[in-house]
Amino acid sequence: MPINTEIIDEIIVGRIDPHIYAFKTKDIKGALKIGDTYRSVATRIKEWKKYYKDVTEVFSDSAKVDDETYFRDHSVHFYLENLGKNRLKRSEFSDKHFSMEFFKDTNKSHVKAAIKDIKNKHKENDTSTYAYYNLKDQTNSVITFDKDQNYKPRKHQSDTIKKFG
Repeated sequence: MPINTEIIDEIIVGRIDPHIYAFKTKDIKGALKIGDTYRSVATRIKEWKKYYKDVTEVFSDSAKVDDETYFRDHSVHFYLENLGKNRLKRSEFSDKHFSMEFFKDTNKSHVKAAIKDIKNKHKENDTSTYAYYNLKDQTNSVITFDKDQNYKPRKHQSDTIKKFG
């Protein structure tokens, strides 16, 4: 059960370690919303309650892979999509607040597996799958590792390069 930090969240405001969180709501059945935050998860969940009733936190964990490095929710989303999980479409929200961060038929174990994979890839120095960021750099620049191979841009990347070249 999450710790209730509601009172202290009103008094102390600032940046904390990044976290990944997930919640479900009766307003959007059968889907899990996965996000990240630099504030307390309780504060972020409370903000979502403005849009959805019965918001229930399902998961939260640090987004740090070590003392200097973290990942964003985009990496979790990428893992879920590769697992075959689908994002909800705008048409599935009717009059509800739209967010592309809701995934159909997704549960806590899927999010945990994503985080495990993200952390394992970081240990292996594999930066081709997920993006990692430096905690000390407030601009959130991407950490890069030496490449052992060069890859040609994919077609859509080449097209974009040509437009700006």
